[in-house]
Amino acid sequence: MKSRLVLAIVLLASIAASSQTVTVNYKVFNGAPGEVLAPFSIFQGTPGKNIILGAPKQILVQDPANPTKPKTYTFLFWVVPGPPLANGWFASGGPTTNTEVAFKVPSGGAHTSAWYELVGPCSAPPCESIFAFSEDDDKRMSGTPIASVTPSGLWNPNQTPNYVNESNTNPVVITAKPSMESKKFHLWLQFSTAAISGNTLTVPVKQTTVAIAFYHTYNPPPPPCQQWAKAILDAEVEIGNALSKQPPDLQGLAYAQEDLATAKAGYDACLKNPKSSPVPKVP
Repeated sequence: MKSRLVLAIVLLASIAASSQTVTVNYKVFNGAPGEVLAPFSIFQGTPGKNIILGAPKQILVQDPANPTKPKTYTFLFWVVPGPPLANGWFASGGPTTNTEVAFKVPSGGAHTSAWYELVGPCSAPPCESIFAFSEDDDKRMSGTPIASVTPSGLWNPNQTPNYVNESNTNPVVITAKPSMESKKFHLWLQFSTAAISGNTLTVPVKQTTVAIAFYHTYNPPPPPCQQWAKAILDAEVEIGNALSKQPPDLQGLAYAQEDLATAKAGYDACLKNPKSSPVPKVP
């Protein structure tokens, strides 16, 4: 009985050490600073295991000024942790306009956010329609992401609010800036019928668009360190596999935790001196 109790304590301690916190916020785009919608969720996830989150398409909120007519917020996009790249480093997660997202739980936990917009007409047309968003800071960026607009004459970079006029004769090509606030352009999300190719957004004739340009910091480690980064990911997946078995594979868990510690130590050493870093031998 005593040995079983010790085994149970070891197992619980391993699970507690391995599980990580995942938070979910519903935030308001163009809302007040820090404005969020209910509910706020927090739960535990196993590193390396998939998490699937679903966001409601609309959220209704009681309006004290008009009790018979609640405010309607409609879903825009998710920002979540990203998948590993082929070279072993990690991509920025999301953003995506899909209401359902899946991602692997990182070793340090994760903060996720679903962004919503209050439904209603623009209070003073013409209204701003092209926005910039920082994935690193999980918030809208100040300033315009627009580098140029073709044909000319449809956009004034000094106007407030910042918007692009439609064209009656030609498609309108909007090119995003390659970087903002030391962050690199990642992708466009558009909420109309515009076509996206790289950092360009093409709006059809006689149409306007609402679009968001996303920026993030992407500094992959030197090539030798990418192998250590992949070793970290592989070890986290093995930890998740060991814990998911019934009963849990305690021996496999111990090996995977050793591999994770080795990989993290190797990665840290590699960042300090990439040239002297050995090739990782952990799975």
